[in-house]
Amino acid sequence: MRWLWIALRRIGDDRGATIGFAALVLVTALIAALAPRVLASLADEAVRAEVRSAPAAARSMVMLQNRTFGLGPAEDPLAQVRAAGDELDTTVPGSIRALVDHREIEVESGRYRVQKDTTDPAFVRLRIQEDASDHIRYTDGRAPTASVTVRDDVGPDQVDDVPVYEAAISAETARRFGISLGETVPLVGDPGDQLIGRTNGDLYAFATITGIYEALDPDEDYWLGDQQLIHPVIRALSLEVQLLDAALLVDDATHAALAQYASTASPGLRYSWRSFLDPRRLSQRSLAALTTDFRRLLVEYPSANITPSTDTALRTGMAAILETHQRRWAAAEGIVAVMAIGPALVALATLTLIAVLAARRRQVTMSLARSRGASGGQVLVPAVVEGLLIAVPGAVVVVVIAVALIPGGLLTPTLVCVAVVVAIAVTVVTSTVVSIVRSRGPGKRDGDRVVGRVGARRLVLEGLIVAGAIGAALLLRQRGL
Repeated sequence: MRWLWIALRRIGDDRGATIGFAALVLVTALIAALAPRVLASLADEAVRAEVRSAPAAARSMVMLQNRTFGLGPAEDPLAQVRAAGDELDTTVPGSIRALVDHREIEVESGRYRVQKDTTDPAFVRLRIQEDASDHIRYTDGRAPTASVTVRDDVGPDQVDDVPVYEAAISAETARRFGISLGETVPLVGDPGDQLIGRTNGDLYAFATITGIYEALDPDEDYWLGDQQLIHPVIRALSLEVQLLDAALLVDDATHAALAQYASTASPGLRYSWRSFLDPRRLSQRSLAALTTDFRRLLVEYPSANITPSTDTALRTGMAAILETHQRRWAAAEGIVAVMAIGPALVALATLTLIAVLAARRRQVTMSLARSRGASGGQVLVPAVVEGLLIAVPGAVVVVVIAVALIPGGLLTPTLVCVAVVVAIAVTVVTSTVVSIVRSRGPGKRDGDRVVGRVGARRLVLEGLIVAGAIGAALLLRQRGL
């Protein structure tokens, strides 16, 4: 124990060299600890950027059904629709549900033809879209209410109880269709629409325009690429025949009247549960499992449109986006790994070289102790303890710094990399006294040297190794690696 105490006193006596070596270990360990975290961070950001660059409709998830739901309470007229969406949500894998930032409901009536002169045949749907008021600005009039009146003796068949809804229209649609504020627009059902079908007679409705609005940002994700609430969309049947489709915005509480009328006069309404996915919740390590879950979901809901054999449709492009990213990332991963791990390897080589040069100074003390009767263990243990005292405190600090700088990524690779640096530092420090431990002690042969001097050629050679490592790193950077 006394030999250990005497040997460790050298750390305090040679404070400058000790602090310098500890600082070198700390820097090397920090580079090694950051390397896997940087690689994981680059991988995560790559997949997130890939998803963010995709169209909003592709990186979201929409589930559709054609039917009618019962009436909800006055404070939440879409309560039953929301409950149905929650039930559908249970069929979605948990990994996908974890990506959902929020969900909104959209309800559409069947397609009606506008009964007035327009440049091209014009069609509209009555639409409920949750939170639409937060994304539009009324330039004239007011928002519609849930007030619904009726008209009798409508059309050639003198149909009674035809509903008159309050609705808002976009400024561009009003201009293209020639509709003005306060006008009551007559509508007749389009028999070619899936929600209208071929009923026994014509289906009529009216829309009284109470407000004209503009979208605050037509390109924001909220619209999911659907512009029918913002301006008319061309539906071309041929080069000569073009139809204009648009949507009129109605109040959420109008759902009761829409559902009641649809249940008696048409196959129903179209309900859409729009789930907005948050790319920030994606990570590279869970990408393979997530891609598989999206494929399974597409197998369960294979159609993007409702058909006679498919009562629930699913629209999402996430499976294709993730598969494309995986192919691209596989090609780039090697280059990124060199960028992240290359500096760590250079730092480890430098640490080993400098440690060897610095540790030779302790050979004087250890050789003297060996010549005065110290055992091999009494020479070796102080060297191991010295290496641990220098490397371990810095390693703990490095782990904390690495996690604070780059929160993402797994902790295990970081701990492994730091442990490797500590092991190398301790091994290098210990290796300098191995020859002394193997010597014969006080009875050594004549001619045995206690301390060997380092020749000028060796110093130059070791310096060239360091310069070569630095030059290799610079060359990799110049070539884009």
